[in-house]
Amino acid sequence: MTVLADEPDFVAIRITAGSRWLAAVNSQGKRIGSWETTWRLREFEWVGQNCTYLLHPGTNCAIGYCMGNGVEKYYLNAQDPFVRFPYGLETMDLELDMEIGADGCLARWKDIDRFRRLASARSIDVPTIVGDCLDAALLVSAAGVRARLTALASLQVPIAGLHELKNLPAYERMPSGGADES
Repeated sequence: MTVLADEPDFVAIRITAGSRWLAAVNSQGKRIGSWETTWRLREFEWVGQNCTYLLHPGTNCAIGYCMGNGVEKYYLNAQDPFVRFPYGLETMDLELDMEIGADGCLARWKDIDRFRRLASARSIDVPTIVGDCLDAALLVSAAGVRARLTALASLQVPIAGLHELKNLPAYERMPSGGADES
């Protein structure tokens, strides 16, 4: 992942095909849902669309602009609010997603059953998480946010002074307590 901007009120990151990223896996190395309590992180290669995400401090939703294979869309990813560490950012997926058309319209929820499973297994604030996603959807419908995301997405190289995240430490659990110890 490449950090495009790291400001007090937002962080912008890009993930492109071939990027390395970390995901939770079980003891057999298979990706798992965030309702699981025993997991470790494993590096994967991103094979999806090129996506640029805005993350705002204290919110449970990242706003993404994705493009590739002739498709452009906005993608909202419910996740724990990010935490900054010297080596990068940490957050945890909350399973719920929303896709919004490139024009800012035609929204549809994704992975509702996975979100329900998470909510039944882990103590999460469902109204706040859903509210943050709906607030993000309203932001996407505002032309200013769409313009900011598309401008960031059009950058071909990281902004001077920012860097590609490499050599992230390997953790059995996220240091911030992303999984139960049981």
